Amino acid sequence: LLSTDRKQTDMTANLVANLLDVGIDYYFILGSYARACDAYGRRLACVWSTLLEPVHAARFREAAVSPVCRLWLLRHITFGRLVALGYSPMLLDSDVVVFHNPIPLMDAHLSNYSAVFLGDASAGYVAVNGGVMRVRRARRDGHVAAIWTEFERRVMALLDPSKPYPK
Repeated sequence: LLSTDRKQTDMTANLVANLLDVGIDYYFILGSYARACDAYGRRLACVWSTLLEPVHAARFREAAVSPVCRLWLLRHITFGRLVALGYSPMLLDSDVVVFHNPIPLMDAHLSNYSAVFLGDASAGYVAVNGGVMRVRRARRDGHVAAIWTEFERRVMALLDPSKPYPK
């Protein structure tokens, strides 16, 4: 799962070429809007979602949430839904470069783990990089899938206009 807005289409296309070069030929790009996907002209697999728009547009404006942050929320919700459907997704930021197919390496050396995240010292107390992660063979009703189910529940609760923002 890759994501892009109109400003990142070149980098994302480059990442797709990079993935193909190391033997990963299955991917999809999550565009911020249809315009972002239109930039690929049907040459790359790009989809967009209206899950967070337009119903929640006013709430996003009220909270001063940028389009990039909306895309970040959407890609993690999409990632979680893939996990809940039984897939083993990998999420990569468009500025990632891979030199070898990481999937066989993770399967061989991290086989006891259902979720693998890149560490990030700048990410606060969680220390997880939100742009490099893979979940594999997670139980659809298990603890790993529950992380993203809870994430989506909290996002949707914050977007509910009938409730005030938590303090």
